[in-house]
Amino acid sequence: MAESLPEVFLQLHYDAESAAEAEASARAPSWLRPGERAESARDRLRREREEARARLGGLTACTR
Repeated sequence: MAESLPEVFLQLHYDAESAAEAEASARAPSWLRPGERAESARDRLRREREEARARLGGLTACTR
């Protein structure tokens, strides 16, 4: 079938891959951006946290 209707086969393959990617991204943690590796997300979140601390003037969650 793939030989006689290559466009249809390719479209089915593309649709299946697209559905698999959508399902995988739905199962990913909310802090992980699409296509981002866990190590990159960790570094990004650490950088964002440090920037937020600097913006707030070095305030910490625990003040006495």
